[in-house]
Parts: sequence; C-alpha cells; structure tokens
Amino acid sequence: MYDREYDDDLRNTNELVKRYENALQVNESTYFDENELEEIIDFYIENDKLDHAIKVADEGLIQYQFSTTFYQKKAEILLELNQLDEALENLEMAASFSPNETSIFLLKADAYTLKGEYSKAVDLVNAALEQADKDDKVDLYLELADVYEEWEKYQEVIEQLQKCLALDPDNEEALNRMWFSTELTERYEESIVFHAQLVDKYPYNSIAWFNLAHAYNGVDNFEKALEAFEFVIAIDEDYDLAYIDAGDLLYKDKQYEKAIEFYTDAIEKGSARKEIYYQIAKAYGHISKNVKAREYFKKCINIDPYYAKAFHKLGLNYLESNLPKNALSPLERAVKLDKRNYEYINSLAAAYFLNEEQEKALDCYFKMLEINEEDKRIYLNIISILYEQGRIGDAIETIDSCIPIFEDHDDLLYIKTAFLYELGKKNEMFDTLLKALEQNPGAHDQLFDLLPEMQDDHAVMALIESFL
Repeated sequence: MYDREYDDDLRNTNELVKRYENALQVNESTYFDENELEEIIDFYIENDKLDHAIKVADEGLIQYQFSTTFYQKKAEILLELNQLDEALENLEMAASFSPNETSIFLLKADAYTLKGEYSKAVDLVNAALEQADKDDKVDLYLELADVYEEWEKYQEVIEQLQKCLALDPDNEEALNRMWFSTELTERYEESIVFHAQLVDKYPYNSIAWFNLAHAYNGVDNFEKALEAFEFVIAIDEDYDLAYIDAGDLLYKDKQYEKAIEFYTDAIEKGSARKEIYYQIAKAYGHISKNVKAREYFKKCINIDPYYAKAFHKLGLNYLESNLPKNALSPLERAVKLDKRNYEYINSLAAAYFLNEEQEKALDCYFKMLEINEEDKRIYLNIISILYEQGRIGDAIETIDSCIPIFEDHDDLLYIKTAFLYELGKKNEMFDTLLKALEQNPGAHDQLFDLLPEMQDDHAVMALIESFL
C-alpha cells in the first residue's frame, strides 16, 4: 500500500513539474496554487536544480507576497548556495508575517552558524525556547546541539541533548548523537548516570541501553557493558550494531568463540559487511582454526576485491600454516593494491624467501629501504640473503654502506668480522673486531663461540639471525 501511494505521489509531482515547464516553454500564463508551487520547489531542491527552485520561489513571492512560505523556501535555497546574508534578509521578511514560527528561528540559527556567529545563533534559539511548546522545544534543543557541535563545545552539546531527551526520551536523533559527544568528551561516568536513569524509567528503550553499554565500556566495565548489549538485543533482536559491538567487546577480551557467535548473528540480521567477515576471520586465527579463518578472509575479498588488508591477512595465514606457495598470490595482490605499505612488502619478502625466490625477496627489501632507509632489520635481511647466495663480498659492501646510518652498529661489525674470517682475511677481520669491541665488548661471546665453526653456513646464519 505504501509503495503504491508513494509511486502515485511521485507520478503526480512529475506531471505537475512537466505542466509547469511546458507553460514556461510556450510562455503561457498558467495558474498554480501555493501548494503546487511549493511542491515544484521541493522537487527541484531534491533534484539539485537550485537555480530552477529559486525562480519558482520568486514567482511564488510575486503571486503570494504576504505568504511566509516562499520567503522561507527562498531562504532555504540561499542557505544551500551559501548566500547567507541574502538568506537572512528573506527570513526577516518571513518573520515579519509569522514572528513566532519555529522553523524560521531554526533557519536563522542555521544561517548564523554557517557564518560562524555562534553566539547570535544560540541567543536566537534561546529566545524561541521561551515561547515554544513541547514539540517545538525538542527541535530547538536539537538545533542548539547543532550550533554547539559546530562551535566544538561538546559539553554543551550533551546538555542540550539531555534536555531534548527529558521531553522526548525516544528521540532517535538525540540518542544517537549522545554517544558521539560522549566519546569526544570522555564523560562516560555522566553518561552512565544519565542513561541508567533513562532505562530505569523507559526499560524498553533499546538505543538508551546501547549508549549505556558503550558508556560502561568507556570505563572498562566489561561485564556491565556486555549485559547492556544483551538487553539491547533482547528488546530489539534486529539491532545489528549491538551484535557487532558486543562481538568487538568479546574479541577485545579474547573471548574469540563468543565473539564469533555475535558476529555471525549480526550477519544473519543483515550486516553482511566485509569488516565483520574480517573480524570473524581474525578471531578464528586466534583460536588456531586457520582453515576457517581463510574461509572468512575469502568472503571479505568476494565482497571487496580491493580489500588489501584481507589479502595480506590471508597470505599471513598461509605462511603460519606452512603453506608458503599459497601465500604468494594474496600477498602479491596486497602489495599491488597498496604499493608503499611497509608491512605488506615485508610479508611478501618473507614469502619469497621461504619459496627460495631470493632475488624477488631482495627486490622487496630494497623497496622497503626506499620507504624507510633507517630500518636496520631490512639491511640484516638483505645481508643474510646475499650470504645465502654466496655473495659475501656484496654482503660486506652492504654492511659498509649502512654502518654510517646507524650510531649503534656493533652488530653489523660482528657480522662483518664473521664474513672476513670465512674469507680468510684475518688482518682486516681483527681490525673490524677491534672496532666492534670498542663499541660493545659484551656482545662478542656468541661470535667467539661460532668462529671455529664459521665454515658452516648455518653458524653464520645463526649469528645474523641473533641480531634480527
């Protein structure tokens, strides 16, 4: 029934606008009453044809010069066009015919807020509050909250929203905005008191319970927060955000299996978003169910084939599962999607290394140096690969090139000592060792333990890895 009525209204509006535009085209004088002109204006505003809308408003002012409607409509359009002074002039004219009209006060407050004249806006709304009835006061308190929010006075925002909710406890806009301001001000204790009183009077107010849950979470009261989320779900079993946020709470508390249950419920309620699949995948990873984790990472990717961090986590899952070949494709995709992500490139380098594709691993490490040349671990990784390839001379050159970068480089000198020992360059080896001992004499024990075995590649690699 509703859809049919909506379609009929839309069809009638389209026919009205068509009749108006045809009259303009043939320069024909056709009568449109006040309601019809207002409907045409609204149509143009909704379709972002503000120049058309303002022309119709001007026609309305010609035909109905004592009506507040067209002054007000014109002011709305001028606000959209950021022509604030002209908008205020039209609102003054509207107020001269309807001095107590709340909607005019609201529009004037919007204009002053956009001008950055917040005190004027506040004074204006407070003046309107003195003569407003209960329903209008709700809108005016919300307007004051808007003004203070733009003014970045979030404590005052909360105060106005509380006044609004005192009159209209089920006001969704006020309830939803309360949490945003509470987060910014971190006034969790006050939020607990306010919302606890609210749900005590109105126990089936699901949004109030939702806000209360977040307030408890803000003071790290896990049990109370979870209990409040469960009340939300008991009141409104389709409140998908409550399932998600309860899942996040349990995930943070490392209750991964319970978190998965809440996330899965959220999906069943219609929140099949990539972020929820991602959280489920991570939770499965934490309880070592890597196959299930991969299943949900893939669901993320099916929703969004450009979701780089899901590709990255999928690749890491394969690495953790000792499936390095499978890791290459998702990790390559992650780097392709986010070419300068340091973590992604590092993971791909590790995968190449495990797949014995050292040259590709080296390329990755050199790309990482382009992003951050002061990460010593990258140099050590490069050095270890060069050593494994038998390119000891290149490894020594790499050490020499990066020693000036790091103030503490005794580890590099000890590794260089081991390389020189292996090459039989004893004089140079002793000079390098002396420099290392001058920097850090206590770090040489492991080197001396390994020197007799330095012809064994595993011994040299053990030394390098000890510094990684």
